[in-house]
Amino acid sequence: MAASAGTADMQQAKAWNPGVRARLLLAFFGISAFAVLAAAAAIVAFRQVGDQLHMVDARVPPTLSSLELSRSAERIIAAAPALLTATDRKRRDEITAELEAEVGRLNGRLLDLKRNRTEVLPLLRIEPIVSSLTDNLAALEDLVARRLNTNDRIKTLRRGVFQTNDDTQRLLAPWLMILDSQISRLVNDVRGEGPGDTGDRGDTPQRLASLVELQRPAQAAQRLVSTAVDMLAEASTTDQTRRLPVLNFQLGRTLGDLETTAAGLDPKLRPLFLEQVAKLRQFVEGPDAITAARKQELELIGEGERRLAENADLSAQLTKAVDQLAGAAKQDIGNATQDALSVQRLSTQILVAVGALSLLTSILIVWLYVGHNIVRRLPTLSDGMLAIAGGKLDAGIATQGADEIAAMGRAVEVFRRNAIELERLLAERKEAAARLEQVVEERTREVERRGAALRVTFDNMGHGVVMFGPDRRMVAWNRRFQELLELPNDRIGSDCIFEELIRYLAERGEFGPCDVGEEIGKRLTSLDRPYTDERIRPNGTVLEIRRNPVPSGGFVSIYADVTEQRKAQARVALARARLTDAIESISDGFALWDSDDRLAIFNSRCRTLLDAEDLFVVGTSFEDMIRAFQAGGRYGPSQGSASAWIAERLALHRNPPSTCDLQLANGCWLRITEFRTREGGTVTIWADITAAKERERELEAARDKADAASRTMEEAYRELKAAQANLVHAEKMASLGQLTAGIAHEIKNPLNFINNFANLSEELLRELKDALTPAMHALAPQDLAEAEDVMTMLTGNLSKIVEHGRRADGIVKSMLLHSRGGSGERQVTNLNALVDEALNLAYHGARAQDSNFNVKLERDFDPDLGPLELVPQDITRVFLNLFGNAFYATSARRRDGGGEDYHPMLRVTTRDLDNGVEVRVRDNGVGMPPEVRAKLFTPFFTTKPTGEGTGLGLSISYDIVVQQQGGTIVVDSRPGEFTEFVIRLPRSAARIAKPQIAMGAR
Repeated sequence: MAASAGTADMQQAKAWNPGVRARLLLAFFGISAFAVLAAAAAIVAFRQVGDQLHMVDARVPPTLSSLELSRSAERIIAAAPALLTATDRKRRDEITAELEAEVGRLNGRLLDLKRNRTEVLPLLRIEPIVSSLTDNLAALEDLVARRLNTNDRIKTLRRGVFQTNDDTQRLLAPWLMILDSQISRLVNDVRGEGPGDTGDRGDTPQRLASLVELQRPAQAAQRLVSTAVDMLAEASTTDQTRRLPVLNFQLGRTLGDLETTAAGLDPKLRPLFLEQVAKLRQFVEGPDAITAARKQELELIGEGERRLAENADLSAQLTKAVDQLAGAAKQDIGNATQDALSVQRLSTQILVAVGALSLLTSILIVWLYVGHNIVRRLPTLSDGMLAIAGGKLDAGIATQGADEIAAMGRAVEVFRRNAIELERLLAERKEAAARLEQVVEERTREVERRGAALRVTFDNMGHGVVMFGPDRRMVAWNRRFQELLELPNDRIGSDCIFEELIRYLAERGEFGPCDVGEEIGKRLTSLDRPYTDERIRPNGTVLEIRRNPVPSGGFVSIYADVTEQRKAQARVALARARLTDAIESISDGFALWDSDDRLAIFNSRCRTLLDAEDLFVVGTSFEDMIRAFQAGGRYGPSQGSASAWIAERLALHRNPPSTCDLQLANGCWLRITEFRTREGGTVTIWADITAAKERERELEAARDKADAASRTMEEAYRELKAAQANLVHAEKMASLGQLTAGIAHEIKNPLNFINNFANLSEELLRELKDALTPAMHALAPQDLAEAEDVMTMLTGNLSKIVEHGRRADGIVKSMLLHSRGGSGERQVTNLNALVDEALNLAYHGARAQDSNFNVKLERDFDPDLGPLELVPQDITRVFLNLFGNAFYATSARRRDGGGEDYHPMLRVTTRDLDNGVEVRVRDNGVGMPPEVRAKLFTPFFTTKPTGEGTGLGLSISYDIVVQQQGGTIVVDSRPGEFTEFVIRLPRSAARIAKPQIAMGAR
């Protein structure tokens, strides 16, 4: 370009100054020759530098793509274990979507490498590795899908086993109860304590022996069924493949024993029991065998772990290939940079030589032909060229003029600019190489940081971990491993050999009575395969041990403390069995709905009473159930409009306590009673009152025939109707009381143990403190203070246990009292005297508890009240509860800042209401908000602090007044002002059919 520009300028100069060309033709020819030579050298240098820069540009993108390829592979390997451990299909699909996206990015990087024409040898190594990694991931996804399907099938089979166990236990339990009852009666007859005739006792021993012989096979069958179910449950959860054939053999033998034992059962019981045994055999043999399904699942898990190990090996190979590719690219970039610098130095030397020669020739030519005028311009141009050749690329070059000298100046200027651009490009490539080295260093530091984090995580794991190398020497362990096995420091370290460790543990008794050499040999033979075991240490700790071999040699053992887990499983199983037995023992239908109004628990009596085998399913909402009842035509024709009845039924259900009667399509009558639980759920009880309804219809028919009879007959009819209501209520309360009493009795036994052992521990702690007092005084002051603090803290904790245990005992006693209900007889009673006696008793009781307690008592008794027919003991309990709550409310208001002008007051008023009486109990205490009044009569609901109330007082009072006495109870209150209870009792024994509670501020 510079040569062509110079030629054009020379032609222009010839047109304007032809004399100069004629005079300087020889000079310009020589100078142009040197200029052409310099330009040619510069062009060659620029082309070689451009080639090297092009090589750098071509090598950098593939190198970066290969690094991204390695990172994508690492992310895929890191996410693959999460896919294998996915517990459900949703989680598996999420991880699969992430892996597919990452695999897509991995293949995209590989295509980039192909398009950039990367070296063939590394690329041929990378492509099969990526292909194998993709195939492994696809196989792993298919394997996880099969494992999840197998796991779901095992869960279904396990539920079938538990259902069969429940059916078998329900089959055997009544038979054993009947035998126990008959045996007990015969034993009493033998002892002479029974009511039987002494003349019939001659054959009692023979009958007793026959009953015992019948009882033995039934008990043995019950134990064998439980054993078989336990082994099936173990087979569905075990992690040891070797354990499955053992369990299968034991199950076969147990089923054979069951069939043998069935021969000794009662002929009526035997076919039913053999049917259950056949169901159990389906879970041991055939397509539904649990052991076969579990073995398949364990094989799938092992295959998944093998795939993960192959992926890790492929990742290492891919990283190695990428590192080779990056190293080759780095070497090529360095060689290209060195070649560019060599070309730059050589071209600079050539240009300097050509410039010097051109300067010398120009001085001679100009001195001889041009003279002083032209000579003056050439040194300036020469100086600029020398400065550029010396590396001063910012030197100025004169380019003015239209002659050949100016053309040379412009050519030099072009060269200078090209040199500047060349140095800039070289600087950019050097900076790119520095950035690449920095990326490599950062990656190295990241690997080191992850290694340190892994060590911290290893030391803080909740499980004990130890690793042995190929020579069976300990190479890594954490603190938890040493703590779990209580190993001394000299048994931990790289000098510790696996055989010596097993010998030390066996001699210490860790494996129980055993042959030490045989135990070591058994452990050594299993080092080349996964191993799982669970054992109990001498100190009672239950350890779960998992050992897996390492591909490079050696193995890793993991020790987990599962003591609390096993204890919790046992407690949960016991509590679940007790709750199921308690609910099933109720003669009425019982159902519990959670706070979302969905069915949580029910007994089999519900399905029988409502004829709804298909609708009682856990999780069904109450509204869906009654709509299904209505749509299925299970309700009788007396319900009227379906939508109106459903709305009324939902209102009663959502606002307990409530009671209603229901007729089914089959003619059966049910009484539905509902209560609210403290957790916001609802308890529904269905009682069969068909017989009572039939008696009610008979009584109504008798009343229609006796309309013309005397008032005495009408009164008798009302008494019969009240007796009917009493019978229905007694049946309902008997069922609820049976449940409450059963639960209370089950709680009371462990509660007594807690209270007794807490008292005993407190006494022993005091004796220990007295015995250690001389030794404690010899301690350092700081240690002595810490020991005394520990003693004081233990004493305080035991006191709290005793305090709360007594409170729980009070709650249990109240539950038992609530379940028994009233048992006294009705008597004609002076209500004024009874109320006054209860008021005095409650007041003096409060004064005995708090000598500073004081309240003003106002009595307004109606002298014409007259006698009433009631149960005095129960009504006294009601008034004692009301007076005690009133005293508590006034004390709370005075304690919370009632002011000096506040004077506690309790007013009791009685009034005659012709057919009944009214009693008002009003105090000026703290009062109650509406939300508290809504739950006031709910069992176990209380506003008192922990330890000061059981929440059963007002519930018992409600049952006595409304259910037993046939009266009503109304509560009115305003927060911070007053609370008033109004009780109305009938004079006779007649009771209302559907009592209600009236609430609200006046």
